[in-house]
Amino acid sequence: MSKILIVEDEESIADLEKDYLELSGFEVEIENQGDTGLVRAIKEDFDLLILDLMLPEVDGFEICREVREKKDIPIIMVSAKKDDIDKIRGLGLGADDYMTKPFSPSELVARVKAHLARYERLVGSGKKENDIVEIRGIKIDKTARRVWVNGEEKQFTTKEFDLLTFLAENPNRVFTKEELFREIWPPIVAFAEEHHVKVAIENCPMWFDATNWPGGQNLFTTPDIWRRCFEILPSPSFGINYDPSHFIWQQMDYIRPLYEFKDRIFHVHYKDIKLYPEKLARVGVMAYPLQYMEPKLPGLGDVNWAKYVSALTDIGYSGYTCIEVEDRAFEGSRERILDSLRLSKRYLEQYVI
Repeated sequence: MSKILIVEDEESIADLEKDYLELSGFEVEIENQGDTGLVRAIKEDFDLLILDLMLPEVDGFEICREVREKKDIPIIMVSAKKDDIDKIRGLGLGADDYMTKPFSPSELVARVKAHLARYERLVGSGKKENDIVEIRGIKIDKTARRVWVNGEEKQFTTKEFDLLTFLAENPNRVFTKEELFREIWPPIVAFAEEHHVKVAIENCPMWFDATNWPGGQNLFTTPDIWRRCFEILPSPSFGINYDPSHFIWQQMDYIRPLYEFKDRIFHVHYKDIKLYPEKLARVGVMAYPLQYMEPKLPGLGDVNWAKYVSALTDIGYSGYTCIEVEDRAFEGSRERILDSLRLSKRYLEQYVI
């Protein structure tokens, strides 16, 4: 019989969850305090943890982090907090699932059964050997998601790890960006969709120095590419983090795509870019972009913010936004950075409440 710990400060909710789980044959314990729940989760043997976020003494995020450092058991977070950022943080700390209150107790039971079954398949008796790929001085542990290069362990992001593994398992072949997109992104988006999280890729070429030019480190840069990616991956959990400034320096229309891709825009940036025509005339569009443009605070560059915000209201956008500060004129001190935020806020209040 699987043993489950519920850490939940609302006793009525905890009792209801316990009743439904016990009817399904689980042994269930309840803790109403975060600190005592953390101690029991670490010291006692439980097969699954159901964890509220808003707890006395120690919150659910901290409990999840500490338990995940010491134990490999399924963790289901439950909370009345509906913001994507809380879901992303919880899943990033190692939670396997995130349920938003109110939810059906029957759905909770179904998810508990699914996670326990999945862990049983993945972990089993613990005797299964890790899946290892080795090639030309690179050793990849697919099970533990660890990488060594010439004996030295290296750190990779999730996408970097998946890409390296795919290339190592298919040596001596050249792949197009579209082929790599088809291979790497669908499992990531499927995982996000399963956990009710949206993935938004910024339309930034992602070049951080001249060595990244001209290709950049991001495929998702133009409307033509977006159309193709959405054909390949039509999931409603996959979309765009829209920044108009990147269209400015590429000399593209930054208003029209808002209307075409209105249902795919999950997040927007408020950042400006100033083009210098005299520099552009001297070096040309094939030069490294910082040779003819500069990132600026909103209102100090070439974005028409009245038109941009008007288009956002036209399409009914009501999602998250952020002011992205990359203006080098405001670097150098904490006070200058704070000045940049004050000025940006003051300017944008003409258009945004």
